[in-house]
Amino acid sequence: MISDERLARRFARFERRKLKAGPRCGAQRHRDGQPCEALPEPGKRRCRFHGGRSTGPRTPEGKAICTRNLPRNNPPALWCG
Repeated sequence: MISDERLARRFARFERRKLKAGPRCGAQRHRDGQPCEALPEPGKRRCRFHGGRSTGPRTPEGKAICTRNLPRNNPPALWCG
């Protein structure tokens, strides 16, 4: 049987480890409904799988660069909108 003091030390160690690990994405996963445990993108609150990455060009200059970098056979309206 584990003593109360030893159990408290284990719990405290677990809590410290949890805090040291940093924040998690927390988005609801599709298959099991549990929160996502992936690390968020730097400066964001969600991981790369749940919307932490860039959403594409916003400015007219950025959209022009995107259109210029597309292959010739792809219509630009589908990618750099």
